[in-house]
Amino acid sequence: MRFVIAFLFLTSCCYGQHFRKSYYYPQTYYAAPVYAAPVGWKTELLRIAEAKDKYQQQLKLQLDDNKVYLEALSALGYSVPVKQGLIAEQGSTVYGLKYSDVSELYGSLSIDLHFNQADNHVRAAQDLASKVYKVFNLLFKQKDQLKSELQQYLLKLN
Repeated sequence: MRFVIAFLFLTSCCYGQHFRKSYYYPQTYYAAPVYAAPVGWKTELLRIAEAKDKYQQQLKLQLDDNKVYLEALSALGYSVPVKQGLIAEQGSTVYGLKYSDVSELYGSLSIDLHFNQADNHVRAAQDLASKVYKVFNLLFKQKDQLKSELQQYLLKLN
C-alpha cells in the first residue's frame, strides 16, 4: 500500500510532466508535381521515329550489300561462312573449315568416342598393373625357397 501511494505521488508531482507529455508530429501534406507534356512533343516523337527508320534503312542496305558480296564469293568457288555474330553456315566453322576437313585431320570429334578410348586405356593399365602385382607376389613367395636352395648349394661347395 505504501508503495502505491509513493508511486502515485512521484508520478503526479516530479515526473508527471515527463510521463504525460504527448508526442504529436504535425502533419504536412505534399502534393506531387504534375508533369505536363512538353511543348512540341508530337514533333519530337516524329523526329525520333524518323531517325529510327533512317537507321533501319541503312542497316538493311548494309545487310543486302553483304549478302551480294557473299553470293559473289560463292560464285567464284570460295566457301564463305556467315560471320555475323560468329554464326557459320551449317556444317562449317566461322573460319571456313568444314566438319569433314577437321575430322579427317584430327579423327573423330565425338566426345563419346574419346571417353571410350580413355576408358580402354585405363582398363589396359589396370590389367598390366594386376599382372605386375601377381608376378611380384610370385617372386616374393619364391624368395625364401630360392634363398634356402642357394645356401644348400654354397654348403656343398665348401
